[in-house]
Amino acid sequence: MSPAPATADNFRARAAALRATATNLDSCAALDLYQRAGSEVWEGATPRRCREDLLDTRSRLLGAITDLRRIARVLDERAGQVSATPSSTLTASST
Repeated sequence: MSPAPATADNFRARAAALRATATNLDSCAALDLYQRAGSEVWEGATPRRCREDLLDTRSRLLGAITDLRRIARVLDERAGQVSATPSSTLTASST
């Protein structure tokens, strides 16, 4: 399967898909799980470790959401560059 051509519309579509994924992740229940694990639910070292793991997972998920949005911005910038560049000068390296 050959890669999609480097068109402004393709970059914008990929950026929109990344933003939609980030928005879906923003509202996922996993971000709030740490609130359901703590001393009010159970006691001891195990719940403390569980809550720390959930907070770590939440942090990584929030980082991934930020990365998706950052990459979407880069794709939008590429779309602008492709729009401003005559199609005869585009090469495979611009994808």
